Amino acid sequence: MEKLLNQRSLLLQKKEDSMKKIREIGIVPSSHAQEYASYPLRDLMQELHKTNAALKKFGHVNKKALGQYKQFSEQKEELQKRWNEIVEGKKSIKQLIKALNSKKNDAIMRTFKGVAKRFVEVFAQLAKHKNGKASLALFKRPREPGEKGVKGVDVYSGVGFSVSFDDVECRREQLSAGQECSVALALIFAIHKCDPTPFYIFDEIDPNLDPENRQALAAMIKLHADKYRTQFISVTHHKEFCNSAHKHYLVTYSNRVSSVSVVDKDEAIAYVESLPEAK
Repeated sequence: MEKLLNQRSLLLQKKEDSMKKIREIGIVPSSHAQEYASYPLRDLMQELHKTNAALKKFGHVNKKALGQYKQFSEQKEELQKRWNEIVEGKKSIKQLIKALNSKKNDAIMRTFKGVAKRFVEVFAQLAKHKNGKASLALFKRPREPGEKGVKGVDVYSGVGFSVSFDDVECRREQLSAGQECSVALALIFAIHKCDPTPFYIFDEIDPNLDPENRQALAAMIKLHADKYRTQFISVTHHKEFCNSAHKHYLVTYSNRVSSVSVVDKDEAIAYVESLPEAK
């Protein structure tokens, strides 16, 4: 009797273990249940032993694998989402750079054409008595080995000018100091015509100019001052500027002290004519 009770307890324990394993496996598909329903118990036990033997070959199973797979899958989706955002952001940045480069090129070329046009006009006025002509040009830079896709203003290396007097073209090294001064001033006034500035200071820009050029320059300054309402302060030792100025200030230096006084045009002309460089 005791032996039977022990066997009963052992069988109940096996039953409980089997039920536990079945619960861990989960719900068996109905197709499988119907397939094995007609199997004899002996055949089922043999099939079970084969299956258990096959499972033992897999060794230890990571029970956290499913959770880790889910976690890593979520991380992958998040990284993929961020990657897609970065790719779209890169496309947007490239489009913005392309648009800005296009605007930059248009602005630079528009400004250069405007300055070049006015440079021709201004220089002709400054050097009118010598039939002076000048123009601006863009120089292309040599292409680097293997360089591709260079467009717009990036193909240029700088700006140059050509000058002629009485229909004789002059190279840069052939220009006198006064002619170089006329070219530089023509560029300044050409830029001023494109983008007027309210205030200029010219510190003795006329020493190398002859009287005709000084007179033309003084007339140009007066024209720009009146037309563009720009204030020009010019330091000079020559009367041509004094004749065109609206107001005159005399600056003297004595005993290590500089003094400034307001004078009329006649006094200003008389003073500059008394200077050694005016004789």
